[in-house]
Amino acid sequence: MSARRWSFRRGVRPTPDEPAGGAAAELGEPEQRALLHRLDDPLHLEFPRGFDRRATSAKFERLVDLLDRAFDCRTEVDRTIQDAGSSGIVVVPSAATNSGESLTVMISNFGDLASVSLGAPDSYRAEEVAALFDPRDRTRIDDALRALGYVIVSDAVLWSAYDGKTVVEGSPRHFSTWWDRFFNYF
Repeated sequence: MSARRWSFRRGVRPTPDEPAGGAAAELGEPEQRALLHRLDDPLHLEFPRGFDRRATSAKFERLVDLLDRAFDCRTEVDRTIQDAGSSGIVVVPSAATNSGESLTVMISNFGDLASVSLGAPDSYRAEEVAALFDPRDRTRIDDALRALGYVIVSDAVLWSAYDGKTVVEGSPRHFSTWWDRFFNYF
């Protein structure tokens, strides 16, 4: 899975009023938005100031182990992400889920942020996620993330319009969403 670039359906995003699809994140949406704004440092696009790659990698490996055990499978793992706001991707294969679809967990380089998706990120509308993402699968993922101190950010927040302070190459809208800012390739 290493040089894999995700393709995402554009224009199919939850609105801020729609549920994130699954168990609630530790923080409410206003707190999640405030956290994203605090982490948005124009001087540090790919990694935050003081980024500890070794500690981040070790924690990610513990997450992979927890998810392998929680789903009794061997997950697909991408540890070689470059030129992106994320440090790792874990995909639980569909055969190991109650949802009948693969599950994607992405970890950001910033603030231990985590994104959880049914299928590939942004491949289902919020109503589809609510209907198809089995709560038992969501609980297993959320439990593993919370056990390690990751902050789960809802799809509604991540796929909302980026309104941060980072300007890249003279364009204030280089990032169209918060997901682009903290998880996507640059």
